[in-house]
Amino acid sequence: MQRIALLTLFFLNVFFPAFPADTSDIHPKVLILHSYHKADWTDNILDGIHAVMSERTHVDLYIEYMDTKEFNHPEYLNSLRDTLKEKYKHISFDAVITSDDTAWLFAMEYEDVLFNGAPIVFCGVNNFDPELIRGRKVTGVIEKGDFKPTLDYIFKALPACKQLLVICDRTRTGQINKQNLLEVLSGSFPDIQTVFLEDISYGGLKERLIRARPGKEAAFFISFWQDNTGRAVFPEDLAAAFRESQVPVFGRSEWMINRGMTGGKCVSGFNQGMVAARLAKQIIDSQGKTIPPVILDSPNQFMFDCLELKKHSLSLRQLPEDALLFNKPPSFSDIYHDYKIFIWISTALLLLLVISVIFLIIDTMKRRLMEKALRRSQKNLQVTLQSIGDAVITTDNNSLITNMNAVAENLTGWKLIDAAGKLLDEVLNIIDSNTRKKVSSPYTQVMKSGRIMALPRHTVLISRDGRHHMIADSGAPIRDEKNNVLGVVLVFRDITEEFYRQQERAHSQRMDSIGRLAGGIAHDFNNMLSGIFGSVELLKLKLLNADEEILQLLSIISKSCQQAAELTRKLLTFSRKGLEGAGNRDLHKLINDSMDILSRTLDRKIELIKELHADDHIIFCDGPQIQNAILNLGLNARDAMPK
Repeated sequence: MQRIALLTLFFLNVFFPAFPADTSDIHPKVLILHSYHKADWTDNILDGIHAVMSERTHVDLYIEYMDTKEFNHPEYLNSLRDTLKEKYKHISFDAVITSDDTAWLFAMEYEDVLFNGAPIVFCGVNNFDPELIRGRKVTGVIEKGDFKPTLDYIFKALPACKQLLVICDRTRTGQINKQNLLEVLSGSFPDIQTVFLEDISYGGLKERLIRARPGKEAAFFISFWQDNTGRAVFPEDLAAAFRESQVPVFGRSEWMINRGMTGGKCVSGFNQGMVAARLAKQIIDSQGKTIPPVILDSPNQFMFDCLELKKHSLSLRQLPEDALLFNKPPSFSDIYHDYKIFIWISTALLLLLVISVIFLIIDTMKRRLMEKALRRSQKNLQVTLQSIGDAVITTDNNSLITNMNAVAENLTGWKLIDAAGKLLDEVLNIIDSNTRKKVSSPYTQVMKSGRIMALPRHTVLISRDGRHHMIADSGAPIRDEKNNVLGVVLVFRDITEEFYRQQERAHSQRMDSIGRLAGGIAHDFNNMLSGIFGSVELLKLKLLNADEEILQLLSIISKSCQQAAELTRKLLTFSRKGLEGAGNRDLHKLINDSMDILSRTLDRKIELIKELHADDHIIFCDGPQIQNAILNLGLNARDAMPK
């Protein structure tokens, strides 16, 4: 068992060697020492350092802010030295990166006390003297403003500009940069007048920028962190003044971009930090054996704010090719790079939408053409309906009215706008003229049989306003192309006048028959009366000496014959119906003659009363026609009396 255990341990050690111990304590350590407080400038430097150091797997960064903008007296610096000494007494740095002059000089003075002789890499240094680093492990990148490239751009973009407003304070750095600017102006732009805004208050600076002349003046910012009253001026204060300026403000300060400064070839904190970090990385990679030379060419870069360029009408085309643009409207390539998938999906959706819209437009156009054709067809149908002399009503298969023409509107008393959608029986109110009972329209029978159906005779239509019309009606099915019944069309006409003309014609025919019968009877009766009357007259001649009583009886017979003859004369007159022609007639006599005929024709229960009071009763007329009218009135009156 022991041998097996030993063999197992042997193979484990051979094929699975032990993992190395934790090496976190041997990671490179870098101290970043900032001269100033945490602000845009120091943040940009730190971003540049991080951009390079993130390329290396393990680097431990330690960050300190000296805050010497506000605290820069010897006692504070001595106290800071002691604090850092105590804080980092157990840490050995592989490199120390400093930003700006104060931190660099501080590190140079106490490199052995604080950093145990670690190599120093500086950035943001304005006052570099090569003699200070001779024989020492120090390198870095200097900070130097490129005034000429910015001035070249200014006077190219503003050809009418002849005066430059230089914004500068009395600080040592400000005066050094002012002198450098003057050297460039006198050497390259001798015709440009210079106005220095240095012995001025913050309010005076702001007012002068507001009064600046667009096109003829431009402003150049060097530094203005304290005005002539001793007031501290912060970047946000300058931003308020620059944004109200009537002329573009150029300069070399990266941190004033996005704060109202138009742009220029700026000292870039990010570039300073990035270059310094690369130098430190070379030192770490060589384990401190190689110290790269100092970079004397400041890594400045053209930077511009597109919002300020637009505000002062400066073209983007005149900018240097390598310029870094802020607040730039995104180009299509930028948008495409950031939103490639979204753009493709949106494009596909847009394409589908366009295709859908095209199909929708085509469908809409087809539908409009169909609707136009339908309206034209409906118009033609309506014109046709209105041209028909008979009344026409159409319904759907639920007996609801869909259309009607003007003749139907006139007979029913309903307008189409009121009748549409109503039941047919509600609009077409018809009854039997004999029974006075309601009659159903042919709709039901037509729908059941699918054939043409007609109304019975003696059908009366009662219109909406109470008028009565005798009508002749027929209904026919409405079919589609598949022979399905969709509704019913009713066609009817007013036959009231025709009906009464037929009745009058039938009555006239009856009266003619009666007249001919009466004429024949009267003629035969008159012949018989002539024989009786002649015989009575012969008896009178033969019985001249007879008794008075016999003669009286003969006279009665003779008188009766005369009355009978008068009656037959009247019947003959009636039968002739106007053969006598028109002329002056006695209306009272015509009435009396007619009354005599009626008295013998009517029921004995009917009493005839005459009231003849006309003062002028001689009229021009056809006597028999008047008598015929009176007789007809009498007969109608008799028929109208139920008892």
